[in-house]
Amino acid sequence: MKKFYRHTVTFSFLSEDTFTPDVANSECSGTTGLARVIERCDRDDLVAEKCDVTSEELTEKQVADALYAAGSEPGFFQIDQDE
Repeated sequence: MKKFYRHTVTFSFLSEDTFTPDVANSECSGTTGLARVIERCDRDDLVAEKCDVTSEELTEKQVADALYAAGSEPGFFQIDQDE
């Protein structure tokens, strides 16, 4: 039986200005949003403070549901839900 995991990354950083949800959404939307925040920590006006990673094992049903919620489908991980 295949194993599946959900990994959660919590990244905190320091700034001189507020980082409101509007700014966070515009900075973090799309595939390059998090990369832009990290780039700003590396080169601009933000300072990375902490990065934590947690992981949890998921059942096939849980990962299938998570894939649907993410806009994908179970076939991404070659899960056959008819079994």
